[in-house]
Amino acid sequence: MSHCHSTPHMSRSPPLNLFSAIGFGVGTKFASKDMMPGWESHSWGYHGDDGKKFHGGQGTSYSSTFGKGDTVKCRVDQSARTMFFTKNGVDLGEALNDLRGRLYPVLGIMSHGAKVATNFTWEPPALPAQDKGDKHDSGITSLPPRQWRRGSREHFRHANRK
Repeated sequence: MSHCHSTPHMSRSPPLNLFSAIGFGVGTKFASKDMMPGWESHSWGYHGDDGKKFHGGQGTSYSSTFGKGDTVKCRVDQSARTMFFTKNGVDLGEALNDLRGRLYPVLGIMSHGAKVATNFTWEPPALPAQDKGDKHDSGITSLPPRQWRRGSREHFRHANRK
């Protein structure tokens, strides 16, 4: 099982309104840099403003909302082509499946003044006690760090050309 771990932690979040949201997940190199994760066919994501999971512009009910003070983790099983999340150490279950292509972490912020701390790695994280024994952690292997760094630099260079 390949393992992608992404941990956004919201340190400050303004009051949400119609044009305010934070979402994260994964996308291919073809994912739009101008849309939230999952709003088009090349990305998949979980949004904090409504708790929905998104892919191809379709949002469906998934879990509760997330925001200030929450720690949300995203895990990807490349062999099964699935993605799931935990929120504050609680496994939310499988969110999306049929993920395709080489995937990169995607963070979408539509919130003026929001601050998000992130940790993107292909290594299994040290899990808190409530996450120990998580069925999704068995058989985890990692991708070579060099491959991850090369791909992320290419992706973020493209995103910063605007």
